[in-house]
Amino acid sequence: MIDLTPSSWLTQRFGTDSPRWRLPPDSNALYLSDAEDRMIVAIALSNAQAEDVRKLEGSTATVAIETQLEGMPLGLILIGRRTDHDEWRGVATWCNDTAAVRREMERGLNFSEQVISEVSSLIVIVDDQGNIKRFNRECERLSGKTEAEVMGKNALELFFSAEESEKIRANLTTFFRSMHSWETERHILTKDGPRLIWWRNRLVRNATVDQWFLVCSGTDITEQRRAQARLEEQASTDSTTGLPNRHAIQNIINLAVATRPIKPFDLLFLDLDNFKNINDHYGHAIGDLLIARVGQALREQIGPGDVLARFGGDEFLLLLYDATPEKTASVCRKIRQLMETPFTLQHIQVYSGCSIGVASFPADGESLSELVRNADTAMYAAKAANKGGVMHFSREMNNHLQESMWLDGGLRQALQENQFSLHYQPQVCLRSMRAVSVEALIRWQSSERGMVPPLSFIRYAEDSGLIKQIGRWVIREAMAQARRWSTLPQPLRISVNLSARQLGDPELLSDFMDAMQQHGFTRSPLDIELTESCIASDEGRTIEIMSALRALGVNIHLDDFGTGYSSLSQLTRLPLQVIKMDQSFIRAIPADARSMALLRSMVAVAQQLDFQIVAEGVETDSQLDFIREIGVDLAQGYHFARPMPADQLEQWLRSMASPEAGSALARSATSHT
Repeated sequence: MIDLTPSSWLTQRFGTDSPRWRLPPDSNALYLSDAEDRMIVAIALSNAQAEDVRKLEGSTATVAIETQLEGMPLGLILIGRRTDHDEWRGVATWCNDTAAVRREMERGLNFSEQVISEVSSLIVIVDDQGNIKRFNRECERLSGKTEAEVMGKNALELFFSAEESEKIRANLTTFFRSMHSWETERHILTKDGPRLIWWRNRLVRNATVDQWFLVCSGTDITEQRRAQARLEEQASTDSTTGLPNRHAIQNIINLAVATRPIKPFDLLFLDLDNFKNINDHYGHAIGDLLIARVGQALREQIGPGDVLARFGGDEFLLLLYDATPEKTASVCRKIRQLMETPFTLQHIQVYSGCSIGVASFPADGESLSELVRNADTAMYAAKAANKGGVMHFSREMNNHLQESMWLDGGLRQALQENQFSLHYQPQVCLRSMRAVSVEALIRWQSSERGMVPPLSFIRYAEDSGLIKQIGRWVIREAMAQARRWSTLPQPLRISVNLSARQLGDPELLSDFMDAMQQHGFTRSPLDIELTESCIASDEGRTIEIMSALRALGVNIHLDDFGTGYSSLSQLTRLPLQVIKMDQSFIRAIPADARSMALLRSMVAVAQQLDFQIVAEGVETDSQLDFIREIGVDLAQGYHFARPMPADQLEQWLRSMASPEAGSALARSATSHT
């Protein structure tokens, strides 16, 4: 007898009473197949039937359909779910085969349960009121509560603060109404305290009970966020002071600039005045300790709403909100008073003043770069005017900045394009009335501005450090000229001026020796002129360098004597050969009797110390008469000749050697003996 039950039909067609089924996303054809997809039968579903199948979500559920197979009525139970490929798949059984239905449901559900329980993510399923329906093992591990303890209880009350719970409850209602999935970060209460969880929330319909549930899959990101916070803190915090760093303060200023409506503020740029000396003398450990202590002390001087940051090196930025002239002046005054007191660092007392530049927003700039630049400009103006001072930015300072920028580029171009030249002013022996030496004076013929006076660029060259390169050029050029003049009947010594920065250059001696070797000199034909300020800072180091230069044959002149800081006792210790009386004393002749008396005394002292004496700035006969009377050895000034190029100086020397000039000079010398 042939078995004609639907179950037997399924077995005959597919080799099993539970064939596979598949419903594609773009068709209402339900495909039944065997396990290897060798036998496939398509069954047309109505729109309503297909819609019921497509209501299946990611968890295993069932749908009952009435259809036909080869003309025979067939009732099927479809057991399955939606897959990752946006298809619906599962197994089908005859609707009266309850054993098969139960078996397939248990198989699917057991697998789903195993996945939910063992997955490393937190899995919580709740209803639209937040009541817990499923709570996996990862949730038990993190919360310290078992599934049995929490089943049916409200998750919002168990794991969230009261404030957070109210927000989530309102969101639940909205999300169940909109039926949209979403992701969010929420703190939950656990056995180890609050933990930050990244939740991926998806609404799923259980077709069996026709109810929607919220499936929450979570990942604990607490440590990740803490590590990220530490990295952000490190990226925005100065390690030495604990203050916001350059990056952080720039972000803060940008935010303050962008705030609308505009809220004025002042930006203070602070720079320690003698930090480099402290660093060089005591070492970087003491320098870093000083920076840390200064940062701590400055922080105590500012209001709770203001921001102090270390900008870099020994520079700090202070952002004063709601600034008024009175508030800014008061803060600057407190900072200056603070920096006037010494800091005790490892039993060492260190003094370090600071200079302050102030720029106001929006008057002095409407962007980060403009404000910082203008505050920095004002700080340098304060430092130049008076260390430990305060300067508010002005537009005139910008002109100075632009001039400095032009000088920086122009001087570098001058070095590259050989725009410098040397002029020479003779120094005349007052006994023979013949030139025995010359002073080399630099001149700059700019391709852009023409002749630029030395007073316009020498100060900047010294401040910027370019004076070292310029001084190196002067030494080489003067040495080359000395070689050209070495064939004269009486070769001229050439004196060049050195600044304190050049004197401290460790390459100074090698510059002299290289130039001497290049031009074949075993003894230097060059002398150097130093101002008294060059020897004021470190006498021991200065004497060491001067002695090394003396060994090369360099005579050392003390320039502008009488206007600086040297004492008589210091003169006895320095390896000097020549003292040049400052021209301010010479100009006083014959009008100022006191200056003349002082000059007479200085010459007498110099003679007792066996120094040769040069008088600068001699312009008149009366000045010449007086300096010869008191015993000055050499003189230079417009009375004899102005500074001139080398070829003109050679013509001047030839003219002075003529019989007529020689007779005139002889008569002049005789009349003054």
